[in-house]
Amino acid sequence: MKIIDGYHQKVQKAIAESGHTATEIARLMECDRKVLSSTSNCMMSALHLSKFCAITGVSADYILGLKGDPGSSGPMAEAS
Repeated sequence: MKIIDGYHQKVQKAIAESGHTATEIARLMECDRKVLSSTSNCMMSALHLSKFCAITGVSADYILGLKGDPGSSGPMAEAS
C-alpha cells in the first residue's frame, strides 16, 4: 500500500467515526469538500489537517502514519 493510500483511508475512517458528514466537516473547516476527497493524489495542507484533527478528535500523527493509535488531537484541540 502506498503512503498516500493509507493517509486517505485514515481520513475516511476518521470522518466515518466522527459523527459528522464530510460536508459538515468541510463547512467547519471553512474549505471545499474536495479537500477531504479520497480520490486525490495529494494531502491536506497543515492548516486543513490541524482543523480536521480538531474537529474529528484524531491526532495528526495518526493521520500521517507516525503513530498507530488515533488518539486525541492533544491539548491544542482540547483548549479550543
